[in-house]
Parts: sequence; structure tokens; C-alpha cells
Amino acid sequence: FDAKATFHSLGMRRREIMEQTLQYPRADKYPDLTSVYANCSGPGGLKVAEFLCDKIQLAPGTRVLDIGTNYGFQTCFIAKEYQVDVIGIDPWQDHAERVQENAIKWGIEDRVLAMKVGVPETTFASASFKIVYSTTTFEMFRGMHSQEKYLECLQEVFRILRPGGRFTY
Repeated sequence: FDAKATFHSLGMRRREIMEQTLQYPRADKYPDLTSVYANCSGPGGLKVAEFLCDKIQLAPGTRVLDIGTNYGFQTCFIAKEYQVDVIGIDPWQDHAERVQENAIKWGIEDRVLAMKVGVPETTFASASFKIVYSTTTFEMFRGMHSQEKYLECLQEVFRILRPGGRFTY
């Protein structure tokens, strides 16, 4: 039994499987990673957005709420690549303005609306969204605020999420 050869063979097979399953054809259209990472909230950038949207089977024409847009690269990516309408919320005015600027640059200003509002103070009607998307916002709530604030935010998401809707973060 050649343990070293077997381990090498298993390692090569693992790499092949990962290369086959972790492909991001939509995100790979945007190779300027410096720009992507400068404008995305959290690690992973557009690949995280693609992974999450594929997992929830995001369908064209869906209305999506993006919580914690940062500068809106992921917001714009989702709107453009999945042909969905996105309302992006962030509590900082400069972020909402940058989202709209980026939507114009991406040519999807008719699919993206950015608002200066946060959770749990969204003011949306109950059951307003089929999809609620977020990447790092809820981890920030848990880390920067109390567990109580984190739970308040989750309760708000589930209030505005339609029955049978999906929340990904």
C-alpha cells in the first residue's frame, strides 16, 4: 500500500471535483477584481452573490430586497445577471447614492432602486418580497450590536418576506 500515492491521488480528485463544481460563469465576466473587491461588501465579491443566487434558484423577473448594499456592485450584478428588480437598502446615504451611480454605469438603472434605510426600520409592508438577500450585514449586526438587535433584524426580514419566500445570507 502506497499511502503517499493514494493521498496524492485523492488530493487530485478533490481538486478536480472542486474545479467542476465551483465554477462562476457569471462572476467570471467581471475580471477586474480590484474594482470588484473595492466595491463589494465582504469577501468573495461577485462569486458569493452568484453562489447564493444559484442556490436559491433566483428567477428572472423576481423582485429582490438586498439588505446592506455597500456600494451596490453585488446589487447591480444580481439585477443584471439574473434579470431581476432589486431594491437595495443601506442606512448610509453615500452608499445609496453610490448604488444608483453604479446602476447607471452598469446600464440597469431601471432595475435597481437604492434607499437610505436599515433594518429593522424598513417600513416595507408585510410579505413584500419573495427573496431577501444579504451578504455580511447580519454578521455585522451580531458582532457590533447585541444578540437582541440581531434577532430584531431577523424578525423584520421574516415579516417582510412572503410565505414560502427565501432569505439568503
